[in-house]
Amino acid sequence: MDKSRYLLAQISDLHINAGGKLSCRRVDTARMLERCIDALLAAPQRPDAVVATGDLVDFGHADEYAFLRALLARLPMPLYLMPGNHDSRAGLREAFPEHGYLHQAREGGDPVHYAVDAGPLRLISFDCTIPGQSGTRVAPTQLPWLDRALAGAAGRPTLLLLHHPPFITGIGHMDYIGMHDAAALEAVVASCMRMWNACSAAICTGTSSGASAARSP
Repeated sequence: MDKSRYLLAQISDLHINAGGKLSCRRVDTARMLERCIDALLAAPQRPDAVVATGDLVDFGHADEYAFLRALLARLPMPLYLMPGNHDSRAGLREAFPEHGYLHQAREGGDPVHYAVDAGPLRLISFDCTIPGQSGTRVAPTQLPWLDRALAGAAGRPTLLLLHHPPFITGIGHMDYIGMHDAAALEAVVASCMRMWNACSAAICTGTSSGASAARSP
C-alpha cells in the first residue's frame, strides 16, 4: 500500500431492510447501496478502506444485518462499521463477528467505541447513540475513553467517526434529533488539538453527510 496516497470512503444511513424491502415503503435502499458499491469499485482510485457511519439497517433485526452483510461482501477493502440510532449494537456485533474492532471496548449492547489504524490514518469511532431513541447524548462517563483514544492518536492524521453531527446542520428534523451536550465533546477534542499542535484531525458524521471521501495527505 502506498501510504502517501490513501483514500478513505465514507458511506452512511444505508437503512437496509430484509430481502430488499423498500425503506419507508418508497426508497430502494438495497439498490442504492449496490449502485454506491459499483461506483466505489469503478473509481479511478479505488478506496483503500470504507467506513459506514451508522443507520446501517432500518430496525436492527438479524435478518436485516444478514442481508446487509451479503450486500457489503462485494467490497474487497477493509470495512469499518459503527451503529446509528436505527441499529442494534448487539445485532451488529453478532452479524459481523470477525470485525474484532466492534468488540474492542465492550460487548453486547454496550457502546461501540473503537480506535484502529487505517493506513496512515487513525480512526476513532465514538458511539453516542441512545438505544430506542432517535437522538444522541454525550454521556460524561464516555468522555474519558474518548480522551484516551485521542491522546493515543497524537502525531497522526485522525478521523473522529460519529453518527449524529455535533453541530447545527440547518436541516430542521435532523437538528431536532441532534447531539445533546455537544459542548462536552467539543471540549475534549479541543483540548487534544491544542496538545497536537500541527497534527491534523477531522470529524466524519452520518445522518446528514451522505457519502464522502478523505484523502491522505
